[in-house]
Amino acid sequence: ALFLTALALVKPFKRFDDFYLACTANLLLTCCFVLGTVVQICESAAYENMCDTLVGFQSAFGASEFVIVLSVTMLAVSLVLVVFKAIGALR
Repeated sequence: ALFLTALALVKPFKRFDDFYLACTANLLLTCCFVLGTVVQICESAAYENMCDTLVGFQSAFGASEFVIVLSVTMLAVSLVLVVFKAIGALR
């Protein structure tokens, strides 16, 4: 998240499309790490009854379902944005 903030402030890319793509990639990467931590917490024996308290899921299975659905959704949205930008660049 700190890199995303620095990226927004510095804007190292000349084209705005590259900036959008870099921000999207960074957001996807951050979400993957956070969601991996959620699944790890819910599967850990040390936090056996804490999954609901810490992250709001009843079990590791519910957390895994959420991770899969959110990952597929983020990937689909990213692909749609890339396709729209590519179509816009061709015109």
